[in-house]
Amino acid sequence: MDFIELIVDLFTNADHFLVHLATNYGTLIYAAMFIIFFLETGFVVMSFLPGDSLLFVAGTVAASGTASPWMIMLAVILGAVFGNSVGYATGKAWFKVPAAIRVELTGSLRRPVSGKDVILHLIGLIGVSGALYKSLEFIGPGVQSLTMEDRLCICNMAIEAGAKNGIFPVDETCEAYLKGRSRREWKKYEADPDAEYERTITIDLDTLVPTVSWPHLPENTHPAAEGGDIKIDQVVIGPCTNGRIEDMEAAYNILKGRHIADGVRGIIIPATMEVYRTCIERGYTTAFVDAGCIVSTPTCGPCLGGYMGILAEGERCVSTTNRNFVGRMGHVNSEIYLASPATAAASALTGHITDPREV
Repeated sequence: MDFIELIVDLFTNADHFLVHLATNYGTLIYAAMFIIFFLETGFVVMSFLPGDSLLFVAGTVAASGTASPWMIMLAVILGAVFGNSVGYATGKAWFKVPAAIRVELTGSLRRPVSGKDVILHLIGLIGVSGALYKSLEFIGPGVQSLTMEDRLCICNMAIEAGAKNGIFPVDETCEAYLKGRSRREWKKYEADPDAEYERTITIDLDTLVPTVSWPHLPENTHPAAEGGDIKIDQVVIGPCTNGRIEDMEAAYNILKGRHIADGVRGIIIPATMEVYRTCIERGYTTAFVDAGCIVSTPTCGPCLGGYMGILAEGERCVSTTNRNFVGRMGHVNSEIYLASPATAAASALTGHITDPREV
């Protein structure tokens, strides 16, 4: 079978291939949130060739993943067949070494401000091309106040600033996360003391507030408190950007014992089946349903306009996903507002964009 025949065969039998993955490696991969599954189960290597830009979250454990040019739902297949074929076959690939931007974090987060607010704030500062083909290296005393979930979210959205990767240092928090998860010996790498940076950006975490990206770019950021007059039709909490158990807990703490506003659709999507199971065991799922939300099994769902929550003309959605481009979640005349789980949950209760500190 030649290369072209192989491509045709993979396209023709793509569904069978994914079923094979699900059967042999678990439904977590089949459910699309595979990078969260990899980190959750300790599948960590120092560098790799993913087929999806969202695998930037590996930078949370100081691994380096660089996205292939093909952003397609069947990234597991297409990334291997096209952009990554040579790398997989030879163990080598060609890349430019990116310049590094030093993002120094000071102070500490004041909940309900979270990692999502940090990365939205940064993208608002530098723009969606502010780190184009560069490495975003997050350092400083403020890192200690960030949970692993915060860091996973921040690295996930490094691509939204144009970055080639996002990296956090391997500190005690990271080592504790890897303990009991990593299936192989791992080695700690750090930046050289005399490392050169193209620029340094300082963010005082003490001053950050719940932040929302207005349509139609992640750089169009505003404090959530400014959105009181923006009525919404839907809220999505989850997928790969904010579908971990800490994100579910943030939503639960706001929604428990309450009900979302009339006319608002609430959609909760845990990132993995482990998160899904934990939500059930802790009572989060029951609280979400009682609040008027639906709870899905892991999926990208409405994030890329796939299904379950596709927006109609004129509708607005507050979403914890990562992109709010024109038509991303449905009709070209719909609007997506990017926010943290806490902000999204608070907005679901009021029916308009709401600072979670106000509910």
